[in-house]
Amino acid sequence: ADLQQMLAKILTSEDEKLILDMSRLVQEMGDYYLNELLCRRLFELDSDNLEYMNMLACAVFDQGRYKEAEELHRQCLEAAKTALEDTHPSALGSMSNLAAAVRKQGRYKEA
Repeated sequence: ADLQQMLAKILTSEDEKLILDMSRLVQEMGDYYLNELLCRRLFELDSDNLEYMNMLACAVFDQGRYKEAEELHRQCLEAAKTALEDTHPSALGSMSNLAAAVRKQGRYKEA
């Protein structure tokens, strides 16, 4: 019960650093579902943060939900292109992640 209470507190926390650290920890441990929940919370707290948007897309990708990951990566890429230059590392990373999601769906030419 203590672990569940701790997780409930983290998932409702406003402390982005705490949530971010926990997200990285559970992702390293391979708990992709919990990582997705944490990433969704981060994105709720700051939906303009490209890093959080990308983390959420990657968390969905890690669970094999490639179509949903593709949609999130497309949103991330569009936001990155709007906020940054096309050649910025974040924009390039978004392109790469989008290509991976498309490739996983067997659409190799498009990727």
